[in-house]
Formats: sequence, structure tokens, C-alpha cells
Amino acid sequence: MDGSAFNPHNIYANFIATIESITVWDVMDFLLLVAMFFVVIRLMRETRATQLFKGIMLLLVVLLIMAISPLKVTSFLFQNLIQVGLLAVVIVFQPELRRMLEKIGNAKVMKVKQLPEQRRERTIQGIADACEQLSRTKTSAVILIEQKDSLDGWIEKSTVINAEPDVQLFCNLFYFKAPMHNTAVVVSSDRIYSAGCVLKGTNSDSDEEARFEVVKNLVDSTDALAVIASEKTGKLSFLKKGQFTEMVYDPKEKIKINLRSGMSIAEDEGEKNLNFLDTVAAREEAILGIADACERLSRTRTGALIVIERQTKLGDIIEQSTVIDAKPDPDFMCNLFYNKAPLHDGAVIVRGNRLYAAGCFLPMTSKGQYIDSDLGSRHRAAVGMTENSDALVIVVSEETGIISVAESGQLTRSINQQDPRKWLTNILQDRMPAVAKKRRFGWKNRSAKNGD
Repeated sequence: MDGSAFNPHNIYANFIATIESITVWDVMDFLLLVAMFFVVIRLMRETRATQLFKGIMLLLVVLLIMAISPLKVTSFLFQNLIQVGLLAVVIVFQPELRRMLEKIGNAKVMKVKQLPEQRRERTIQGIADACEQLSRTKTSAVILIEQKDSLDGWIEKSTVINAEPDVQLFCNLFYFKAPMHNTAVVVSSDRIYSAGCVLKGTNSDSDEEARFEVVKNLVDSTDALAVIASEKTGKLSFLKKGQFTEMVYDPKEKIKINLRSGMSIAEDEGEKNLNFLDTVAAREEAILGIADACERLSRTRTGALIVIERQTKLGDIIEQSTVIDAKPDPDFMCNLFYNKAPLHDGAVIVRGNRLYAAGCFLPMTSKGQYIDSDLGSRHRAAVGMTENSDALVIVVSEETGIISVAESGQLTRSINQQDPRKWLTNILQDRMPAVAKKRRFGWKNRSAKNGD
């Protein structure tokens, strides 16, 4: 063998020649390949297809080793098995591959971070649309828009939900006779910050006039804005320091005009820290909150679907929902599932120790013939969810109030349990994953004293 091939000078010369031979098209080819690889990983990371992708990469490595090795018979058999395996992969993982293609079709070419003005306009639109519906249905509502002055001193009790300004969620929170309907909602920056807010000087039994006076005092003493919907007349009112405007003609547009003139959004979303710790105590609190909510829902025969996320990320479902970040507070959960409220037919996703999303619609099971005929669509959706992921799903029947748990495509009902709440608590203690890290978000620091 010619030893000159290992001469450092030759190696350097070959390297320089290779670099000089690279064209712009070669660079574009490489960047395109990297981009495609990144997109595929991003689309697959929140489904079971992640495990599929890891398996394929391992097989490709083994196939490469076989190709350069002298093991001809083993290499031949392995290559033929790969061809059959690819067909099996397409059949077995058809739902995941279909979802991935759907995400490619629905995805934007590039996610552009919204400017403060865009976020502000989105929030104003959400409030105005919600107020229009609340006015039309004569639903009592108080929406407080926090500015620079903190409203913590005016609120005795609340549940931090950190939710998108979603119209259905607004209407769900104020739905007549739902647990939180006689309370206020606080909007801070571009989020629904908290719900179920009991203002000092009021309680859940306070009439509309009493709550209106407290809100008026709050607005006169701070820089907050407020929108009030009357359940008696359906009229909308806008309150600002030293200003009271009743929206009589074209109320939706007037709400927008008033909010645009007084509402501000922070220039920089920044690093938010709501002081939420995922500890053993937080996990225990979440379990008890879910169990208490299920007991109340069972007692009132209110249908509910609660999905406990485990290793498989449920991004495909969460994208079709209202994203929130709240404690599993029994009042809030019962409010979400209140009969005929806007979000009551959807499921709630629990991620870690938090309610992550609401109004989620789950895939139905493909094995409907194996489920009792007296069970409805919620139970079929629960089984379907556990066929497509490792999630644990809790179902409360609105016909019987019976609590059921679905896991790995199997449904277990609490029919013979003397204490369904204790039974459910024990299941959650065994199955609910523990998270031991601090959760961080993206807006201004707030204390967690108001019910969270």
C-alpha cells in the first residue's frame, strides 16, 4: 500500500480540494435536508410516531453496518426484512402518519412571533366577541382589564388560569348557574389571567347592583378598565377612571374602540414566573382536586372527560382546544363541564400537575362493538384516546353519574365501588406521573396568593 495516502500534506490538500468543489447548490441541498429532518422530528415528537422514528433510525444504522460488512447472507435477509417492515410500519402507524400529514397541510410555513399590537388586537377581538354573545344571551359578566396597577388587593379569591382570550372560554366562565358565573374575570396583558374572582365587598350571592358598585369603585381607584354585561337588560357598559359609557348602538364596535383607546400590552413578553412548583405536594393537591371535581360531577350527573397525559405528548389534540394553565380546581373544572356551557362537550387535558387545555375533542374507538351499548360517545372517545396513546382517561356519565377509567383500550367502571372517590384517588396515585421541575411561562411576574 502506498504510504503517501496518509501524508498529512495530502490529507490537507484533499480537504482543500473538497471545500473548493462545494457549490451554492451543494450548500442549499444540505440546508434543505437539515430543514426537512428538523420539520419531521418536530411533527412527530408529540405522538407515538416518535418511537417509530427512533426505531427506523436504529434500523438504518444496522443496515449501513450490514452493507459495509462481509456478512452477505445476513445482509441479504436483513434488506428483505426491511422492505416487508416498511409496509408493516405504514399499516400499523397509519393514524400517526395521517396526523403528521394533516399537520403538514395545516401548518404555517413559519411561525412569526406576534407583535404587541397584534396580541393586543387579538385580545380586544376576543373580549368584544364574547361580550356580544353575553349581551345577546343576557348573561351577567364582569371583565376587568388590568393595566399597570395590580388588582390583587381588590380580590379575595380567584383561580389563576393563564388562558388564551378564547370566546368560548369567556362564555363558559360566565354561563348561568355555573359555579363561577357570579364572579369576575381578570385579563392581564394578552391573557385571561384569572377567573372566579370574588371582589372584596361581594360574594357569590351578591346581586348585580352590588357588584356594579364594587367594580365602579375599583375602576375609580386604579387604572383598570372594566366591561360589564347586564343579565336584566343585556346591555354592555364600559368603565374607565372617571368615565362610564353604556353601549346602546353597535356595542361590539364601541367596546373595541374604548379598549383600543385605553388598553395596553407589554412590549416584551419576557420571562414569566408564576411561582408554580411541581412538587410532591402539588401532585397530591392535583390528585385531590381531580377526585373532588369528579365526585361533584358524579353527584350532579354532569358528563365529563379528563385526560391525564403521561409519556405520549397530546399535541395533536391540544391544538384543537383552548390552551390554559391552571390548578385542577374543582370549581373551575365543574364550570368547564357545566351542562350546555360552550366547552362542556370537550375534554380537559392534565399535563404534569396542571390543567393544560380544555374543549378538546378526542378520537373515537374503532372497536365500538366491544363497548356496552348503554355507554355513550364520551366512553367511546375515552377508549379511543387510550388506543392512540398511553394516557389515562376519566369519564363521568351524565346518564348515571358513574365514574369510569380508560387505560390501554380497556374501560373500568366504579359500579361495585362503595367509595368511588377513594377508588379514583388510588388509581391516580398509582398512574399520574410526577414532575419535579419548576414551570416557567412568558409574561410578567405575579404572586400566586389568589387561590393558586
